[in-house]
Amino acid sequence: MKTINNKLRKQLLFVFVIIFLVSAALLIKTISKDKYMDKKEAVISYNNKAVVNYNVSLIPNPLIEQKVLGEGNIYLTDYVDKINTILKYNISSDKNIQVSGQYEITALLESSIGNEKDSKNVFTKKFILQNKTDFSFDSSNGELQKEMPLSLKTYNDLIQQINKSVNLTLNNKLTVIWTININTKADLGVINEQMSPRMEIPLGNKYFEIGGKLSQDKKGALEKTIKVVSPKYTQSIIIFSIALVGSILGTLFILFLTKPEKRKKAAFEKSEKILRDYKDRLVALKDNPVDGTETVIRVVEMEDLIRLADEAEKPVLYVYAGKESEISCFYVLEGRKVFLFEVV
Repeated sequence: MKTINNKLRKQLLFVFVIIFLVSAALLIKTISKDKYMDKKEAVISYNNKAVVNYNVSLIPNPLIEQKVLGEGNIYLTDYVDKINTILKYNISSDKNIQVSGQYEITALLESSIGNEKDSKNVFTKKFILQNKTDFSFDSSNGELQKEMPLSLKTYNDLIQQINKSVNLTLNNKLTVIWTININTKADLGVINEQMSPRMEIPLGNKYFEIGGKLSQDKKGALEKTIKVVSPKYTQSIIIFSIALVGSILGTLFILFLTKPEKRKKAAFEKSEKILRDYKDRLVALKDNPVDGTETVIRVVEMEDLIRLADEAEKPVLYVYAGKESEISCFYVLEGRKVFLFEVV
């Protein structure tokens, strides 16, 4: 059994009891709360992809031998016959689904004044190129495809008429929008998505490039809500349980595997005998008379200290802290000298 200072032993017991009470209270509070939380879990994950590809058919001309130019080129307006577009839309998912919905194709003719940084719209005219049309396909092996030729001459002629009628040179562009509305019923829900790739074509210029957001990707998932044990709940239970068990083990260790430090019985009896035999010669103090700067001279027996006190005509001092069992040192002070007898 390990011997430790009695004061330290009591302090450790006090700390372990406080830890036990706090941990027990927090553990009970945690257990009494709802340990479950809502968590969304993906049942079907999917990815929509819509892309518009194109090429440009040319009229016979003395400069360009090719009849068709691919994407990403600069096109001379006077040599363009038509722009051939094709929309491709598909959806990939971790489970096979029957995809259905509607699509439509519209064009916006926009005229504005000012530069690119500070332009103001003058008018916008909308054209329906393809009315709303139903579609459906199997996600495992199908897709929506729609070809649409665009004649720029129609729109450029309209722009020239507008410029002449208002006697202004406007900034003009044609924006073609493929709007795809997906409304698909699956086993565990409905997929509602919208895709809208677009093509932008400048009008009224000698040459042009085709821009816009021609490709779109959109990920999604059908989710269901499930009940799961909250990570915070589990973490709290573990922490408070460890603290509770630790405080119990610490308390048991202090109570049964340690003992308070005590003076030996013979030394205690010797101190009692000195107090009894020399009680008229002894003076009890509340504070230690030695501050550490004096010269300390130890004597072998209490009788030696009594003789020194007689010769110096000084009292024998001891510090009384409330318990006689803790008295172990007796002093005689003579100037900066301290004669000390310690009971061991």
